[in-house]
Amino acid sequence: IGAQPNQVINASGGVIEADLIDVGGGTVSNNGRIAPGGDSQVGRTRIIGTLFQSPSGELGIDLDHRLRGTAGHADLLQVGGAVGVGLAVGVGCGVGDGDARGGSMASSPGSVA
Repeated sequence: IGAQPNQVINASGGVIEADLIDVGGGTVSNNGRIAPGGDSQVGRTRIIGTLFQSPSGELGIDLDHRLRGTAGHADLLQVGGAVGVGLAVGVGCGVGDGDARGGSMASSPGSVA
């Protein structure tokens, strides 16, 4: 978007399936759904900036049982700034076969509130 801090607002009903959102240190406000890699596939979404999740915001996480024990078995949300969390996390176990179990879902070098 540019070198200066910007803002992206994902409205209620909206879906973000991007690999990278660079708001130049600004803020991504999520009132809809963030689905790293898209629904029913494992992937990663990186946010360069701050993430604010409203209470209506949802993080959709997929797990792939076939890749259990590897770095790519679960969706990953990486945020370069602070994360304000007031969200629901939906875990989809429909990727791969068998029983899917936990993994890393979100990371931030900043604070998580």
